[in-house]
Amino acid sequence: MYLKRTLGVLVALALSVVLAPATALAGEHQPDPLDHAALAAQQAGEDGLAPLAEGAWQRSDSGYLAEDAATIIPGALAKGIDVSSHQGWIDWDAVKADGITFAIIRCGYGGDYSDQDDAFFEYNASECERLGIPYGIYLYSYAYNTDMALSEAEHVLRVIAGYHPTYPVYYDLEYTYDDAPAGNDSGNNVNMSNDELAEVAAVFCQHIAAAGYTPAIYASLNWWNNFLTDSAFDQWERWVAQYPWPGDLCSYQGEYRVWQAASDATVAGVSGNVDIDFEYYPYRGGAGFTRGDLNLNGQVNIVDAQLAWELARNWGGDVWCEVRAQGVAWTDTTVKFLVDVNEDGQLDASDALAIQSAALRGWR
Repeated sequence: MYLKRTLGVLVALALSVVLAPATALAGEHQPDPLDHAALAAQQAGEDGLAPLAEGAWQRSDSGYLAEDAATIIPGALAKGIDVSSHQGWIDWDAVKADGITFAIIRCGYGGDYSDQDDAFFEYNASECERLGIPYGIYLYSYAYNTDMALSEAEHVLRVIAGYHPTYPVYYDLEYTYDDAPAGNDSGNNVNMSNDELAEVAAVFCQHIAAAGYTPAIYASLNWWNNFLTDSAFDQWERWVAQYPWPGDLCSYQGEYRVWQAASDATVAGVSGNVDIDFEYYPYRGGAGFTRGDLNLNGQVNIVDAQLAWELARNWGGDVWCEVRAQGVAWTDTTVKFLVDVNEDGQLDASDALAIQSAALRGWR
């Protein structure tokens, strides 16, 4: 999903992807987005990137390891993959056995046309539900006006009807023409401002929310830093794509829930490369952690700290089920908490580390 463009890649894509079809106007179908694994492989040769080190992205006793197989990814408590028809048939039993704890599945791309549905969505979503793998949805956007954004939201709702994603519905904002700063039609006649990008995102997200799903936004680090800067984006969870190597971590300074760390990871059950993702809890970001009223009594106090500790020690246990029964999902924005777990009178990083450490020890 994360288009890392170089001049050579741009020239190659111009003929094969971006200019086919010749127009991408409202009411006309858009081309299926490029197979990003193939693009990443091409770029790996140009950029001189080394292959993944043994143990990259794996969970150790101290936490999940970065691409160098040595650096701990601070705060990462779950490892997932995002997939589309480009991965073909996936053996989801093998995926789950390989330590993948969540997935984000493409339902399609562009406006509400059946031939732009992802051909493997039904299979992937059904398999995740069969195996109890929590999953979310993403749609690759071509929208450059609010009418197109509405059609894209309707596309999502049509395809996912009858399924039960527990992660958000992500709006994948990355399509550009000729490396322009935002969405454009193929004639380069539309050059969206940051405000217009926010308007498009708002229409999509509001329509998704009205249908009872949680909307969220996916974009590259470059887009988050330069184009998706309107304050409107603060109301939606962020999924940040950044592929550092070796050993570097996500450098986004805002708050985010998921980091897409690589497009060339290897996971059992998936043929070829696949995007790897890490979920943070509490949420990562320069905005820091926020406290949560886990028992919904209007206060954040030592009771919440005890609940947080029990949740961290035993995901899926009695406390977790009780909190869920109250309508509070631990992955929801309402429960991005930092409480005084170690009871030292301060809410600080030591509490986050205590939660992380307990979760890693008790992760199922």
